[in-house]
Amino acid sequence: MNRATLYKLLPIAKRELQMHEDDYRSLLYRHGATPDNLGRISAKSMHLWQLENALGEMKKKGFRIKSGSRMRKPNGELVHWREPRINKIKNLWSLLAQSSHPESVRDGSDAALRSFLKRHVHKFTELPWANTFQLNDAIEQLKKWCNRCNVRY
Repeated sequence: MNRATLYKLLPIAKRELQMHEDDYRSLLYRHGATPDNLGRISAKSMHLWQLENALGEMKKKGFRIKSGSRMRKPNGELVHWREPRINKIKNLWSLLAQSSHPESVRDGSDAALRSFLKRHVHKFTELPWANTFQLNDAIEQLKKWCNRCNVRY
C-alpha cells in the first residue's frame, strides 16, 4: 500500500474500532510516530513500514478493509461505478439528438456516440471499458457541445 492510502485508512480504522484519541495516538507512538515540536503525535512522522505495522495491529483488533465505495439502486442492487457516468453520457447525447439546433447531433444512435467519443476522448475504445478520466472527459465534451447548441442539461 502507498503512504496516502495508509493515511486514509488509519483514521477509518480508528473510527470503526471506536478507539479513543489517546489510545490511537499511543498506538501510533508504539509503532514509531515521534512527537513534533508542539508534542503532537502524528502518523506523518512515520515511515511506510511503520504505518503498515500500525494498520496491521488495527486489523488484528478487528478492522477490515472494505472494497471501494458502492452505490445501491432503490431495489438494493449494487451499481457499478461506471453506470451513472455512462447514463449521463447517453442522456447528454440524446438531448443533443433531440435538439433542433443546426450544429447538434444528426444521428442519435449508439454507434454515432461511440464514433464521437473515439474522435474526442483520448484512447477511448468502449464505454464499459473506459476509465474515470475518459468518462469525465466525455461528459465535459458533451456539456460543452450542449452549451454551444443552447441545450439545457
